[in-house]
Amino acid sequence: MLISSQEDLKPLLPNALEAVRSERSLFDKIQPWLLNEQEWLEQNILPPNLIDCLESVPNDNSVKRMAAQLVAVLALARNIRELDLVLTPNGFAVVSNSNLAPASRERVDALAKDLFCQADRLIVNLIDMLRRSEAWRQSELASRFYSTLIYSPVILDRVDLRSQSYPSLWNKWLDYLPDIESIEMTIALRYLSIEQLEQLRIANLSGSISNPQRAVCSLLIGIIRTSLISGYIDYPRMESVIQFMKSHKSDFELWHASEVAKAYLEPVVFKNDRNAKGYFF
Repeated sequence: MLISSQEDLKPLLPNALEAVRSERSLFDKIQPWLLNEQEWLEQNILPPNLIDCLESVPNDNSVKRMAAQLVAVLALARNIRELDLVLTPNGFAVVSNSNLAPASRERVDALAKDLFCQADRLIVNLIDMLRRSEAWRQSELASRFYSTLIYSPVILDRVDLRSQSYPSLWNKWLDYLPDIESIEMTIALRYLSIEQLEQLRIANLSGSISNPQRAVCSLLIGIIRTSLISGYIDYPRMESVIQFMKSHKSDFELWHASEVAKAYLEPVVFKNDRNAKGYFF
């Protein structure tokens, strides 16, 4: 396990107060939830073989610490209502004596919301670390993030299309992902070519990307965000993308070699044909 004792847990939750004598530690109380959240991590972001590698490295390893902290924060965020917690000036505390009064529902809801916000930040930062790892990029779990230019949930932070509320940006990203992929496929078929889109997705996630490619990815992400809200693709902005790729052939060779690009590189010229029935002088 990434977190196997109270000593492992304590540095990850610096605002948690110490348990009093004869009281079970916070680790003992939430251990089953820690196991559940590590399974969630293995199924969604970090494959089991890489977690096995992390378990053998020191706790101050940046990736291990962030992954473990994510597990701890999610365990509390999703189960906090089952714990006897109160908010204090220094964070939260376990109710264990008459000096601490149970927290109101509003305060517990606020704490849960804050924990989910922390989890979102940890997910974003963890993905940002992992995308630089070739071992992670070659894993099956990474394919989900390769499936779109919007690989980070934080990009959807201010996109509010649906009346539905989400407990976290991660849930929002998962819900929007099919629509994002559909918009990107429409852009690929009409303007970009599938080959060029896939190449940009890989380069954008890995960080091995040229400045012109980065500029196009930034434009495309803006177009996708706008399309999620408006329901249509911003054609003038797509035209700007096309013109930019025209002038940077070496950075967009796949587009220049595609069938899609022919309509923009070799525009159709209408000419009279003397043998055609509709010929006129």
